[in-house]
Amino acid sequence: MIHLTRDCDLDGERLTGDLSGQDGSSGRLLECELVDATLDDVRLDGARLLDVRVHGGRAASLSMSGATWQDCLWQDVRWGAVQAGGATATRLTVRGGRIDYLLARQAQVRDLVLDGCRIDELDLAGAAVRGLRTTGVRVGRLVLRGARLTDVDLTGLTWDLLEGVDGLPGARLTQAQVVDLAGDLAAHLGVTVV
Repeated sequence: MIHLTRDCDLDGERLTGDLSGQDGSSGRLLECELVDATLDDVRLDGARLLDVRVHGGRAASLSMSGATWQDCLWQDVRWGAVQAGGATATRLTVRGGRIDYLLARQAQVRDLVLDGCRIDELDLAGAAVRGLRTTGVRVGRLVLRGARLTDVDLTGLTWDLLEGVDGLPGARLTQAQVVDLAGDLAAHLGVTVV
């Protein structure tokens, strides 16, 4: 069975089964697949993941701070708390599945697709996001405080709570979304509504 180790260099490997507690920090995964893998407490901090496909699998917690995900797919994952602060994601697709908490503060994101997934809390505070498409996405709490958005389409996303309307410039919203945010937008602009 293939294992994740610090500074590992994996090319075209298929990882499956219980990988709990493994530390692939600063490693490199090229054209690998993680299929129905249990990733509890796995560390991928500072790792480079290129053309990696993650299909199914579970993780109570997963750390990927400062990691690079390029040309990757997360499909039907069931992850709890994901620490991805300072990560870089380029052409990443998240399709189906559920993530309880995705902390991506200060992340650099380019061409992200969120499709039919559920994220209970998505924290993009201070992140730079260029190119985001959403389809059938449900987010409980969306944090955009200090985010820098460019060409971000949120029309296919619904949320229960949005924090940080200052991070909305550069986003595309539906009329209904704008109406829902009217009070927060007025408060942000210092407008008194009577």
